[in-house]
Amino acid sequence: MPEYIPVFDVQDLPEEGLKALEVNGRAILIGRVNHQLVAFLDRCPHAAKPLKIGKLRGTELKCAWHGWTFDVLTGKSVPDHPAFRLTQYPVKIEGSKVLIIPPEPPQTSSL
Repeated sequence: MPEYIPVFDVQDLPEEGLKALEVNGRAILIGRVNHQLVAFLDRCPHAAKPLKIGKLRGTELKCAWHGWTFDVLTGKSVPDHPAFRLTQYPVKIEGSKVLIIPPEPPQTSSL
């Protein structure tokens, strides 16, 4: 069963907004939105491009590449399209650390 791992100090967590980092070789966005902690893959499920350069307005993050919008609290696309949802990760604060259940490392092909 996966366990939480520390990723950074809580003092480095923005009061409102997202922080980009790498965990297990995967680009992740972690932050607070409407006073709720969120963590998700920094990859647009529609265009497979980074979301970190998108525009966050309220709880909605708009992809800079094709304008697809996602609710960062639920992971749903706006309007909801079940095939296009954010890959979310459990995240919490414990003491002075932000912890996440890490994603699986990317698959590498053995030739």
